Amino acid sequence: RPWLSGAAAAAMDEDAEDRGHLHGFGDAAAKPTRLQQIVIQREKDVAEAKAQRSLGELEALAKAFSEEFGGPQPFGDCLEAAKASPWSLALAAEFKRASPSKGDINADLNAAEQALQYTKFGA
Repeated sequence: RPWLSGAAAAAMDEDAEDRGHLHGFGDAAAKPTRLQQIVIQREKDVAEAKAQRSLGELEALAKAFSEEFGGPQPFGDCLEAAKASPWSLALAAEFKRASPSKGDINADLNAAEQALQYTKFGA
């Protein structure tokens, strides 16, 4: 895995069995896929963020935020509030022609026709 270094390589060594598929199963000749490139960059970003603030600082910030704005709402409570609302529960749907990791999904699909299909099923 010549394309891995630093924290990414260390992370792979720590849990290679669980995450090997994200890094080409240790094949040094494997060229990283787009998804692997995304994972590698994310691991670098996380390592950099961890170096900027300690866990204690993050916990203090989270506590201060919760004290000012309240903690997260339980998901069930959110669903109940949505059901009781005159707006009811809504569904958002996304139309994608391509994916960063998979490339084209269905480039020839008509977006307007697909959106109509989504609305037929509650989106």
